[in-house]
Amino acid sequence: MEHSAQVILYTILMSERYLENVESGLLYYLHTDVTQGTLVRRSDVLGLIMRRNELAHDIVKASRIQQLPRMLLSPSMCKGCHHLNACTIYHKVTSTVVHSSGLNFVQNMEECLLFVFVFNQC
Repeated sequence: MEHSAQVILYTILMSERYLENVESGLLYYLHTDVTQGTLVRRSDVLGLIMRRNELAHDIVKASRIQQLPRMLLSPSMCKGCHHLNACTIYHKVTSTVVHSSGLNFVQNMEECLLFVFVFNQC
């Protein structure tokens, strides 16, 4: 779904840019040499816009109270997240709870924190 959502966002941008209704897009997966068509459904567009609005609301709220939303603590969702390192480090640094994040696949967090502060990478 993530890739389809990205195609839908591109079709919205193309529709706006060229002032024509773009109703579908193509996904091409290099590693499997498979091409997949993606139709733009109104319900998908509404769902993406609602998620965007939720994210914008959370960002504005976080900037006002200087606090990010709670960590999801869901290994299935967090494992593939592009922000896992930053999120886990933020949770570790700001959390007052002694327990870990519950994400057992994140190992050696102390070493990771050291690398972030010393070398600016994890």
